[in-house]
Amino acid sequence: MPDERSKQALVSNLRLASAQSNDTLAACQALYTKYPTHVAFDPLGPYGIDTASQDSLYDSTNTDYWNEGQSKNRAACAFFPGSAEEVSYAVRILNNHTSVQYALKSGGHNANFGFSSVNQGILISFRPNLADTTIGVDGSTADIGPGSRWDEALTVLDQYGKAVVGGRLGHVGVGGYVLGGGLSFLTSQYGFAADNLVNVECVLANGSIINANRTSNSDIFYAMQGGGNQFGIVTKFTLKTFDIGQVWGGTKTYAGSDYKTLLGATANFTQNFTDPKAAVIVTNDFTLDDLASIIVIFYFYDGPTPPAGIFDEFDQVTPLSSNVSTQSYPSLLTGNNAYSLSGLRYQIREGTYPNLPYDNMTSFYDYHYTSFQQQAFAHQATSLDIQIFSFAIQPIPVVLKQASADAGGNRLGLDATNGDNIFMEYDVSWLNPDCDTLCPGYIETMVDSIKSYQQSTFGGMSPTNYKSGDISWSSYNPIFPNDGMFDQQVYQSFGNSTYQQLKTIQQRWDPQGFFSQRQGGFKFSS
Repeated sequence: MPDERSKQALVSNLRLASAQSNDTLAACQALYTKYPTHVAFDPLGPYGIDTASQDSLYDSTNTDYWNEGQSKNRAACAFFPGSAEEVSYAVRILNNHTSVQYALKSGGHNANFGFSSVNQGILISFRPNLADTTIGVDGSTADIGPGSRWDEALTVLDQYGKAVVGGRLGHVGVGGYVLGGGLSFLTSQYGFAADNLVNVECVLANGSIINANRTSNSDIFYAMQGGGNQFGIVTKFTLKTFDIGQVWGGTKTYAGSDYKTLLGATANFTQNFTDPKAAVIVTNDFTLDDLASIIVIFYFYDGPTPPAGIFDEFDQVTPLSSNVSTQSYPSLLTGNNAYSLSGLRYQIREGTYPNLPYDNMTSFYDYHYTSFQQQAFAHQATSLDIQIFSFAIQPIPVVLKQASADAGGNRLGLDATNGDNIFMEYDVSWLNPDCDTLCPGYIETMVDSIKSYQQSTFGGMSPTNYKSGDISWSSYNPIFPNDGMFDQQVYQSFGNSTYQQLKTIQQRWDPQGFFSQRQGGFKFSS
């Protein structure tokens, strides 16, 4: 007689089998018949035995997400394509089985539930078979697969003394990062990752394979430069390369009590930014214990040693710890991975603000820090499961905006004449699935209250280095796609003209809603 645990497992498997529709299983079977070594069925599903040798790959693919909550979704099967032709075949199969949902997964770093995971659908994972990096013959470009992570890609390029504009944490995946714009330590010199696209090889909604660039299929190329996953499935990015050698950087950790000095330094750094080789990310972390609230600053300089004056104001504060050193670029990014904790559930939300004159900006930062801290502690006191609330300040000075424009620009709509901005990334992390509904609501309420205060107190005030433009719009837009929360109006934040162009392109190339209705991602209004 089977024991109780065996009975429960049997019941679970029967429920799972019933959840996997005949249409989904037929699509999975079609992929398996054509590419048996590149498919893994759910081991608990009715055909799991057919791909038992792939069980560990299925399990790691279905669970390896920065946001642990994504693993609540369980794909009926996972497909691991190794070429554009294989992706094209998958699209054609999906077009034959129109009820089947799917997801595209690069590195799995997007925190939004369902953006790169799918429940009882087909998970198309670009790792491990579409994750190669090769440098062009003349060294001016590199071809990078969407499944690569940035530390992997940049390690390959570092052998040639080259880099591309890529992620600031090494384990972030290439695909979603580039399609969402891609802010980098190198952006103030060379623009966003999307600005540096030379070509994309991609599969369209009808399964055809194209190359898109500034002269061929230019509308698709235009959309891919910050427009996300609603236009095509990219199977290869060709990006410009740049010379790089030893860099200086790492992290310094400070006591939260030093926030006034450090945030004041951040305000000045943004306003008086003159050296495009320099960059910072100023993260402010709050746990239940006030004594454990800390500030972690990511430092970067594109050279062995930063010149005097660049980080002097930050250096007035003695850190609790520091790992800053001269090192290779990929080594720096790999080291930064330590500050992206795994095993937790996450939600992020973006806030764009103007960088105001020093007295006004420090006043805002003071309110922001204390209000965020108080709200964080209040939520943590009622739910001890919540681990960390944080906000990260990412300066967007006019030098950076101009570098983006000089590189060709993207869809975000940044304009150097509008003055300096900051992109703020807000995060909440927790352990218990019971908070999967409440915790995202906490961060939404916190951010909205701070933005409301900023607008009522400082609305209409000119940012630093402002020359022209609609302050009421440019001060709070765009919503940076890579940090956007699922309910935020990302496409609309690019401005109405760009929004309408992108919507037209999307509907022209995807009239049946293959991308817009059958996977996650930011959407256009109907």
